[in-house]
Amino acid sequence: MELKQGKDKNEDLLENKIYHLIRKYETLEKINNIEHEIIKLIKKVIKLKWRVREIKISPDTYKNFDKQLIIEDWGTTDTGKPNARKIISLIRSYDKIEKNKENLINIEHLRKHEYRKKLDDREKERKKIMQNLYEDINDKTIDINIRKREIYLEEDIGKMLNRILEKKREKIDMSGLVKRENGRITIEKEKEKIKQMAIDHYSKWTAKRNIDLDEIEFNHEWREIYKPMETIDNTLYKKLMDKIEMDELENVLNNLKTNKAPGMSGISYDFWKKSKNLTRQILLAIINESMEKENAITDWKRGLIYPINKTQRSHWNQDLTLTRPIVLLETARKIWFKILVNRLSDILTKNKILTDTNYAALKNESTLEPIKIIQHIIEDANRNKKEA
Repeated sequence: MELKQGKDKNEDLLENKIYHLIRKYETLEKINNIEHEIIKLIKKVIKLKWRVREIKISPDTYKNFDKQLIIEDWGTTDTGKPNARKIISLIRSYDKIEKNKENLINIEHLRKHEYRKKLDDREKERKKIMQNLYEDINDKTIDINIRKREIYLEEDIGKMLNRILEKKREKIDMSGLVKRENGRITIEKEKEKIKQMAIDHYSKWTAKRNIDLDEIEFNHEWREIYKPMETIDNTLYKKLMDKIEMDELENVLNNLKTNKAPGMSGISYDFWKKSKNLTRQILLAIINESMEKENAITDWKRGLIYPINKTQRSHWNQDLTLTRPIVLLETARKIWFKILVNRLSDILTKNKILTDTNYAALKNESTLEPIKIIQHIIEDANRNKKEA
């Protein structure tokens, strides 16, 4: 838990740094845009004076002319407005943003070439700073996205894959369903018939599977796989169904994910995470009574079937065969089973019951590391535009 909190803190610090870098970039961009307008207007004035110069006494090149020119009269715009007024207006806007007093602009200074060149050089230097800032923001944004992917790998691999593949979950609207009868295709709109069609279809998904135990018994390969391990002491599981203590419950509650869909009661994980001591004691009493009676309460056995589109490239088109169901179970029941899974995981890990290649949600065993390596290779290839 401490590691997760540390990651969240580092992520917040990095996001805060990115925010300030973006603000800095935007400020520099505003300054640069105003300064660019001033420089563009000054160059327009100089070019006009170059065109109307006295050729005999003027330098032979525009560059030398600019160096020697002291602008006494700023002239007017194409619409007859004084250029000086426009430059002063731009300078005022500039001075409101520029915090460095050394960089403040004075129109009188701009009459001389040395100050005009300084302004021009400053714009070029600022563009370099902005480019570096832009790259820094991109790099840090990539870093924070990599960190988020790592957290998703640890906490919610499904969410990570959805983000990488840019999957968007489509809402299923069952106001009409495709019906196939005797080679004809029609759209059923009657609510009761739609309800029955959904029940009939999803009953096949949850139908009891008939497993031929005799086939396992007489098949040498399967018999060896399913044969009980004689080296395992059955008393290791003796405490698996012992009375659950409050600290076990609180450990699970503290690690629950938020914003998850609840079961039929509408009670979400968020409710249990924010619950007070009395509520937790009641929940613990119900769980322990269910353990003692070896039977869960009736409401905990019910689930809410929710259809989702199983095609990612097309719309489900009101066709039930293009959907698959997920079952939303009661969160209280899931909390109970999480406690039992933690206990079982401890037993399997401490006693090394499973083989090293079995990653069945055991502590300190995970496919996270190889997946992380692959993800970093992909990120590096994308960033440096090379093959992975």
